[in-house]
Amino acid sequence: MKREPFCFTPLYDDIGLGLTYFGRRILLNTRNIRTYSVITHGKLEPAICFLFEKHIKLGDIVVDVGANIGFLTLLACHIVGPKGYVYSYEPNPDVFNLLSDSRDINAFLKRSTCQNLAIYSKSDEVTLTWNSHRDGSGRIVTKTMSGLAEKHAVVKAEPLDKLLKNQKIDFIKIDTEGSEPQVLLGAEQTIKNNPNIKIILE
Repeated sequence: MKREPFCFTPLYDDIGLGLTYFGRRILLNTRNIRTYSVITHGKLEPAICFLFEKHIKLGDIVVDVGANIGFLTLLACHIVGPKGYVYSYEPNPDVFNLLSDSRDINAFLKRSTCQNLAIYSKSDEVTLTWNSHRDGSGRIVTKTMSGLAEKHAVVKAEPLDKLLKNQKIDFIKIDTEGSEPQVLLGAEQTIKNNPNIKIILE
């Protein structure tokens, strides 16, 4: 049976413009197999979307660690409204521009910050590897393992405690393909300062 797209139009090269189920525009790379869920259904990771809708409120401060193309960043911006704020971090340089541009075309510049950073336990430089057909599976590896994937880059890494500087935070999503313990180590003070914080991690 032929599947019709939820809403999608090609733009240039492998990049197209899609529409999310909550009515926001998003830039997609058609080489990445995960984006076809957005193209056909307007949705990515439905279980996580459900948790965002259940636990994030209007006016909340949200942190998206490992934001990828920004689908969940856009959802968080949509939910928190103009009085909330979203901090979004994505280390993959190929993916980050899609995240940042999608944020801009939805006029979310005043309610979010997007940074091309890896979130880690300390300030450092780390090696990130990924394959172009699965940009969302980028992971931090040792230098000796950097040749095992199609692409790799040395990226800047910072801990959340340094970036957020004792700010009130309501919700954190962490999806960093195996380096989640390092992210949590670098967020100990942030978590301690926010006893009611909600955290989702994979």
